Amino acid sequence: MRAGAGCAIHDAKPEVCRQFFCQWMLNPALPRKFRPDVSKVILMAGGDEANPQLAASCDPSNALAWRREPIYGFLKHQARAAPGGLVVMAFAGRRTWLLLPDEDRYLGEAPEGQVFRVDQHADGRIDVHLVAAG
Repeated sequence: MRAGAGCAIHDAKPEVCRQFFCQWMLNPALPRKFRPDVSKVILMAGGDEANPQLAASCDPSNALAWRREPIYGFLKHQARAAPGGLVVMAFAGRRTWLLLPDEDRYLGEAPEGQVFRVDQHADGRIDVHLVAAG
């Protein structure tokens, strides 16, 4: 399977899964090593225009898969490439990390029904809030 073509079981999944496309499926430049079943990480773009976000979502049973290469190097490169712009986060269940150019901050576990929202400002200031999920 080549990058950007999707996985062979994608069409056999429930409708909600068939409508979701991770970054590996959307970006043909990402190598096979980034494929979720290989890396154990799903890369997702999100946020909004003011706070674009790149998220690495891991199965809670493999919570630190985002720290393995080549995913970790890619995430750190993204955090460095857009200071004051792209927010890079990693998730394992409700456990959440914020990846900054010079450190990785563990934010903790978001309570049920809430998520961490990170606002990174052009001046380098970072605000972290708990907000209702959805």
